[in-house]
Amino acid sequence: MRSAVSAILSSPAPESNMSHPDYRQTAHDHASLLIMVRHLGSKLNTRNFSRLYERISRQNSFRIKDSSGSVRNISARYVRSYPIENNEWGDFQTHRRVLGLICVGECSNTQEVSELSKIHESLRSKFSGTLYDSCCLFLGLQHDGTPYVSSVSEASPNEKQQLELSKDPEHSTLPMKNHNTQIEIPSLTDKERAITCDISHQDSFNETSTSTNYDNISKVVSHPSRTLYYPSLDKCVTLEADLQDFVSSLFWVLESKRLVSISNIDKEKQPFLCAPFERKDLIGMDLESRTHRKRCVGRWRKQVGDLSLQAGLLSEALEQYQAAADVLRPANDWLWLAGSFEGLCAASIILLYPHLRRPVAIQRNGSLTGEGFNSRIRSNSSGVGVRSLPPDIDSNHHFLKNRLKFKHSLGPDEVIEKYHEAVVHYSKYRNAGVIETEASIKAVHVLIEQRKYLSAAEFLQNVVFINLHLSDEEKIQRFTALSELYSQLGFKRKSSFFRRVSAMRCVAPMTTIQPNWTLCYQLLLESIDGYKLSLDPALLSHEHACGWHALQVQILQELTGTARRLGNVPLAIRHASLLVHLLLIQQQQVGAIPILSSQEQAEMAKQLDQLAQRSEMPLHPGPLALENGTIIPPVSLTLLPKIVHFKLQPPGAVLAAQRLMLEDEINNGPFLFTPIQFGSFRKQPTRKTLVEMDFQWVEGDHCEVLIQVINPSSYELRITNMQLLTEDVEFESESSCIILPPAVDQKTTPTVITLSGIPRRPGLLKIVGYSMTVLGLRNHCKLKSAMPLMGSAFFSIHVVPALPRLSVEIASPNHTLMTISESQSVATTSSVQLYAGQSTECNLTLVNTSSVSVESFDLELVHGNKLSSSQVFSVSVDNLKAQLPWQSGTAVSVTVYVQGASDFILPAITDYLSNLHSGDDSNSLPSLSGPPSIFSRLSNHTTVTCSPRNKAKRAESLVSVRSGTSSVRSGGSSNLRIIECQGNNHVVPRTVAVLLKLQYSGGPGYIAGFCRSNGVGLTVEILPSVIITKWDVLPAETPSHCYLVLDILNATQHEMELQYSSCKHIAIEALDTCRIPVPVERCPLVKLTHVYTEKDLSPEQQLEKIARICSEHISSLVELKWSLSGVNQTCTSINENIEQNSTKVIKGKASLSGLRIAPSMLDLLHIPPIQLEVELNNEIWSAERTEFICVVGDVLNVTVGLFNALSKFLGPLNLQISVYQDLQNGTFHRRLDTRLLTIGSDHAVLEKMEPNSNYKHCCGIIFFTPGTYKLDVVCSLKISTQNRESKSNLPYDSTNEQHVWKFVPSIEIIVSEPL
Repeated sequence: MRSAVSAILSSPAPESNMSHPDYRQTAHDHASLLIMVRHLGSKLNTRNFSRLYERISRQNSFRIKDSSGSVRNISARYVRSYPIENNEWGDFQTHRRVLGLICVGECSNTQEVSELSKIHESLRSKFSGTLYDSCCLFLGLQHDGTPYVSSVSEASPNEKQQLELSKDPEHSTLPMKNHNTQIEIPSLTDKERAITCDISHQDSFNETSTSTNYDNISKVVSHPSRTLYYPSLDKCVTLEADLQDFVSSLFWVLESKRLVSISNIDKEKQPFLCAPFERKDLIGMDLESRTHRKRCVGRWRKQVGDLSLQAGLLSEALEQYQAAADVLRPANDWLWLAGSFEGLCAASIILLYPHLRRPVAIQRNGSLTGEGFNSRIRSNSSGVGVRSLPPDIDSNHHFLKNRLKFKHSLGPDEVIEKYHEAVVHYSKYRNAGVIETEASIKAVHVLIEQRKYLSAAEFLQNVVFINLHLSDEEKIQRFTALSELYSQLGFKRKSSFFRRVSAMRCVAPMTTIQPNWTLCYQLLLESIDGYKLSLDPALLSHEHACGWHALQVQILQELTGTARRLGNVPLAIRHASLLVHLLLIQQQQVGAIPILSSQEQAEMAKQLDQLAQRSEMPLHPGPLALENGTIIPPVSLTLLPKIVHFKLQPPGAVLAAQRLMLEDEINNGPFLFTPIQFGSFRKQPTRKTLVEMDFQWVEGDHCEVLIQVINPSSYELRITNMQLLTEDVEFESESSCIILPPAVDQKTTPTVITLSGIPRRPGLLKIVGYSMTVLGLRNHCKLKSAMPLMGSAFFSIHVVPALPRLSVEIASPNHTLMTISESQSVATTSSVQLYAGQSTECNLTLVNTSSVSVESFDLELVHGNKLSSSQVFSVSVDNLKAQLPWQSGTAVSVTVYVQGASDFILPAITDYLSNLHSGDDSNSLPSLSGPPSIFSRLSNHTTVTCSPRNKAKRAESLVSVRSGTSSVRSGGSSNLRIIECQGNNHVVPRTVAVLLKLQYSGGPGYIAGFCRSNGVGLTVEILPSVIITKWDVLPAETPSHCYLVLDILNATQHEMELQYSSCKHIAIEALDTCRIPVPVERCPLVKLTHVYTEKDLSPEQQLEKIARICSEHISSLVELKWSLSGVNQTCTSINENIEQNSTKVIKGKASLSGLRIAPSMLDLLHIPPIQLEVELNNEIWSAERTEFICVVGDVLNVTVGLFNALSKFLGPLNLQISVYQDLQNGTFHRRLDTRLLTIGSDHAVLEKMEPNSNYKHCCGIIFFTPGTYKLDVVCSLKISTQNRESKSNLPYDSTNEQHVWKFVPSIEIIVSEPL
């Protein structure tokens, strides 16, 4: 082993021009296109470049259709840098050629683009001999190359980028697809054909590289390059598609090269392919000999095989490799014969082991145990994993399956034989050391896959003795790679040896690199597993000691020294503590020779003390986490301070246990008093033996003890791992750490230490002392000896059975999270402002943070004012109780719904006007010709006006009720009902408060009769928002709808936007009133059929039921949605005195629940039971028609059809046909005796109309003067005589006299002069 290391470290002959080998290269890399991705400039930081490089590297598999339509699988391999020496070996193995170059940079103007382009051109010229295509990828510019300026108002990045790409044909790319596994690229494009034709005419055999001088950059134009611009890293949406185009261009150039190489095979004179070191041997070589001819043909066939393998033609590659080997073997061309064997093995491995690709390292944290920690350093590649089937079965299966299709494919054993033969041939050439090393490593990966570890070790042993010209950094990489490979083989000690050699090489004094102590420490840490050493002291004991003691001590000393050189004092303390612990274990072994003397061990303890004093932070006894995620287990050490005071802390009010029932509640006999204490004869503990607490702890809860200590020594004392000592009841102690200053005098202020723990059993707990770890000494102290003046040997406290522990979190309406403190009985009191109709939610989240399940839970709303708060607050715990019991870790939520409950309709009475049929009223709807003021008065002394903007909006919103307005006025019921305010309760804010009282229990504590309680206070201030002052019903343009006209008062101090239909909005100023028409679908007759058909109903009861059904119908359909912008809402946490203001858009809803419907409104609100149909001159009139045209003197035949839709007869019915003229000023002209003549009767009376029966009435009208007329058809239901007599004591009211059903809309008739 030492000789192997000497061979690696020795310097070989300086004739080799190869760079260091790629230790992670696999056989699959032979079939990959090598693309170099370089970072240009300093403006693009390394982190963003790494993100972009990872994104590019994920696109490594492509599916491309060739010219014949066949799909080929093309692989790509990306590297950040590549030595030019390896690139010169591209003729020998084409997968070493850099075929593509992608330069990535960031720029903001054309000057920076020019500078980065120069660097790109220099890289192109450096690899011009092998590059097929290159690409520049610039961030910070638009796709057209213009500067990119981010703006908030611009469109989304994806949409804008797609739009610009569609406009720019030069940068248009294919649509992006899912590139997780493979990418399919279409066949050859015109641009790619041009590239292919251009390259095919070039001399592909020129191996002379172009100078990298910037003056010659303009001459390097043999390879066309492309430039891609992206605004930013997050907006590279077409990156994958651009990579498709780029790889596609590389493929077609590669395909053209392959075809040219095939044609060169049959030529009589071909260019002689050679490795770089073979060029000097061309002088004096006989170029006309038969052997030279075979070499040329064999080498060209081998290169065709390489190109075919990269082009996705495995069968052709296998055939060419076999043909090349058959030709080169007789010619004794051992180097190229070995290359043919290696290519044959690579193609066969792709078929046998398609998953054996380049391994991807995964970083993860190690566990606390030594076995779990050391497993972190194992490689993630396959080889030592456990499988359900042996790998030979899978590989043989693939071999037998592909043998018929690929006849030259090798079997698993043949692959190893060919690799061995290739390595033997490579070893004949001193300059082929890198090739030999990589071939051996590839064979090792295959043998690991086959689980032939001894054979793999032979190949690795050969790698060790290969002498390469490497730098110091490359030697470190070589040692590390060998260590990882040996680790995969299971040779742990050998792996640790090479890793430790690599670590020492990082800080060797006679090297050209700067000492890297971080890498040295990491490598040393990863080498401890092979020496049977663990960082976990729990795994180190004298009974199970193993390994080599001297090596283990040396490794720990090196780890300690390296940690000190790193400046990580806590880490050095941890390793030094483990060294002391290890020395103590070795001394306990029988017959063991101590590694260090007693004086040396004492010096080690002193150094440990000095290291502890140098530490900037207290050395905690827990695990130590490094920056790379490694966890260093703790090591225990001990010492003692002086205790001054010892006090047990009671639990917080939230965690305190409460009794569900008292023990003396059940009393089965009479009360007997006696002064005799029966327990007085028993032996009672004296004060000096017992101190009992007057409070209780709960099993499973976090309990605390306060200890005041002083440091009696003259130096600083670091205390760790301080715990309580208990008896009788199982108690889980928790550690505590502190630094005590040295004692100055006798009056030193004591230091308070909090010791905590969790009782695990109920009963009488005795606290007898404490224990602590400091400076390597573990001390157990009893209270009777540490505190002799206390007068007690222990403290006793009752531990009640385990109770669940709920963590309560309340998300207040302003999204403020309030958590209950364990020292409070009421968590918090939150004050919230809401507008009437606004709703919000308070999410109460309960998390069972204990191991005891919650079996009983109750949530009670304690209302301050039960009548009002019950409407504002609502909560249901049925769902929570249904989920009982709540297991440990269960999180449940209950929503407390907070509703700004209010009556949006003013308490009002109906003003029965004496002249209901008049059309002149100040509160009536405006006429369309000149609308007067449409505002109503809230009271006799307050007048609210409307802004001009609202007037315009209201006039626009009322256009749709034009025809309905006229028709109602003609009917004589166009007046809104005047609503008088009965009080100011609707405009004064009101405050509602509630207390959420929680009581829960479970587990053994529930059986023992204990529980816990908590409370949360909520206060809501409700502000007025929308108030409905007046309302009326008007007919609509269609018979199936009507208009509900409302007067809306904005009672807020802000402008309000009100939505009263799906597409209609209106803005209302603060404290302003506005009238809106709400389209409402009339109540269907199905809901009212049972009312009309029900017997024993008086007319008043019938109207009352119809009004209630119509009110519920309106309430279900009409919902007024309002919103306030820029409102500051306040949420205050009273307990914390925190007031938070938030400006946002306030939204709410106002319902029409409780709307009183007057009898005169009912006939317009519901579908009438009598359905009317009108025919004019035998044409059925529909609501969609606007007008009917006739001539003066012609007879207009009017036929009215009635249909009873009920299953009950109706009567008596009165049918009335009337014609009038609308003067468009609110006046109707009905005296038309001189303008028309009615033929027949314009009215009819039906005493009784049977169910589901029809009736028709006909009449004629002759118009004498031209003009515009309107025709109304009204059917009314008269109340019977006996019903009238029962109402004789009531005042006269026409609305109670009859039902009036009108044909809507009114028919407009245009009469013209005869022609």
